[in-house]
Amino acid sequence: MNLLRVLSGYLDPGEASAIALGIENHESILILDDLKGRKEAHSLKLRYTGTLSVLIKAKKDNHISEVSSYFNALKENGFRISDKILELAIKESN
Repeated sequence: MNLLRVLSGYLDPGEASAIALGIENHESILILDDLKGRKEAHSLKLRYTGTLSVLIKAKKDNHISEVSSYFNALKENGFRISDKILELAIKESN
């Protein structure tokens, strides 16, 4: 049975595709924000991170000068994140 089809049965198509590719290439680091996708990646022993972590790393590596405007843009465009997690992410980026 096609792995992508199986994963798509209970995951968002984006998460299912990312996990299927991650299985094919164990050296990759997946960017997953959906809890179901993260749980599946964890159970398959795949490496993953989230969007906020990517932005924090970009800031720490001096690829971007600040993260707040990116975090705000994410929230404005429907990215669901609690104020507490957002506060921790901003603190981590400084």
